[in-house]
Amino acid sequence: DRQVMSDLDSAVAFAAAHQGDQNRLGVIGFCRGGRNTWLYDAHNPRLKAAVSFYGAIQSPTSAIQPQSLLDVAAEIHAPMLTLNGRKDGASKVDYLEAVAAKARAAGKVVEVVLYDDAGHGFHADYRPSYVQADAIDGWNRAMAWFKKYGVA
Repeated sequence: DRQVMSDLDSAVAFAAAHQGDQNRLGVIGFCRGGRNTWLYDAHNPRLKAAVSFYGAIQSPTSAIQPQSLLDVAAEIHAPMLTLNGRKDGASKVDYLEAVAAKARAAGKVVEVVLYDDAGHGFHADYRPSYVQADAIDGWNRAMAWFKKYGVA
């Protein structure tokens, strides 16, 4: 996790050095990147919006992953949109709801969207788990989220 946060910080610094607008900073991630989106939201106070697609949100902690999403939920800075399939074994709905509830209890903005017929990877059009209608809806929601919070 520490390496990923450092890499994302470096990407932000690189963008800023090349005419990137740090006042419109957003983050989006899919699968492991969905989990990292939550972590980076807690890490970087300059984020304006974050979107997590079906992250592997309930991972055991370890030396390289010392915190769970439940540990950092109350520390996120930017509004978080999370898009998940109810049939996703990697994104347990009850855990996701607990993470969102903890963030909301701390005054954070979190919107959880659950697609009833989708599983993990529903946005990946190269996988059998792809669900076109949910992928299109999710992408449209993500772009609207970024626009709403001044990223797009």
